[in-house]
Amino acid sequence: ITGSIDLNPVDPTRVVLRARAFGATGLPGPYFLAELALPRATVNAALPPLEYEDFVDDVQARIDKGVRALDKAIEATLQGQANAAAIIDEQNTRQEGDRLIAERVTGVVAQQGVDRAATAAIESASIGRDDALSSRIEVATARIGTNEATISQETSARIAGDNATAGQITDVLARTNAGTAAGRFSLQVTSAPGEVTARLQALLATQYGGQTYGAGYYLDLLNDGSSRYVVDANAFYITANGSSVPLLSFDGYTLRVPNLILTSPNVPQGVASVPARFDASNYTLISGQGGVNNVLDPNMIANISVENGSYPTIVSLYGTLSMGPGTNVGPIDLLIDGNQVAPVLFGGFAVQATTINNPNAPAKFYGFAVVYLGAGNHQARFRYTYSGNQAGSQVVINDIHLAAVTPRA
Repeated sequence: ITGSIDLNPVDPTRVVLRARAFGATGLPGPYFLAELALPRATVNAALPPLEYEDFVDDVQARIDKGVRALDKAIEATLQGQANAAAIIDEQNTRQEGDRLIAERVTGVVAQQGVDRAATAAIESASIGRDDALSSRIEVATARIGTNEATISQETSARIAGDNATAGQITDVLARTNAGTAAGRFSLQVTSAPGEVTARLQALLATQYGGQTYGAGYYLDLLNDGSSRYVVDANAFYITANGSSVPLLSFDGYTLRVPNLILTSPNVPQGVASVPARFDASNYTLISGQGGVNNVLDPNMIANISVENGSYPTIVSLYGTLSMGPGTNVGPIDLLIDGNQVAPVLFGGFAVQATTINNPNAPAKFYGFAVVYLGAGNHQARFRYTYSGNQAGSQVVINDIHLAAVTPRA
């Protein structure tokens, strides 16, 4: 006897095969064990395709499974009556070889000729030597002529040897001369040697005019511990609080984000440069009696990296400062590579000199610049002029924040 089986072992260094034969009378023989060392199967990185035509056929097949059981119960209940309404309640138990089976069908039906409205629950439980199966199918169907609408929910749990599976699948189907619409929501889990997986899935499909259209998503937890969330749609939108304006949209060609703030230094290449950031607080810029002109502060330095000089760099600065008595400061400028790119504004003005004698009333300042910089590293620094008439004169930066980025969207 020869044969083959696909293997994807969790541990490629230890694979145990267990097999046994059955005699002519059906009695099993002893198990034989063989231990093998196999390489892990190559993982195909391509996403499995969603075949919507096959999906519609599968929805129809699953619905037919429940409808056939319902038809059988209706036939036994109505006993050939074409126009009738009835309550269905059938149950039976039996044994087939070493297998024990229990089944029950409950529901209601109203029928006029071939037209029908019915609901039913079909429950089944069976157990054999090394397998067990329990399932429940709930069906609701309505049919007038060739128009039909059906919903089926199947819940099942199964043990077969070392394999355990559980799932819940809800299918809906509507069909008229205009076309067919189908949908499915499912949750399935599997635990077996070499396969421990879970999938959550929602699929939609329509057929009309000789064409099949589909959309859906699925969330997979794969056997190697990785996961994936796949959405198949012509357009993708995220909205908030019922707004008609999407926070994010994708039409298959262009990703649109009306408002984007980059907070990670690991920005993908081609989107923006690595953002430059400088923050400080409670920093004494200068103090004491005396004065300086156009001095560069040695500590407040922001490094700006530019990958492509074809795009503008945006620099934003804001903060507050306090000054001691008898202190004059100004002007204060923002420089990049020693060149002035923007004055630092107080109250909307670039001051030549200002005096603040109340240290409890800090002054707000800000600056903004859009500049073209060559590719490479650049330095943003602050230049100021200071005059202190007393020993207690000083300039304290209560807080300062600078950010620079080169967007490319």
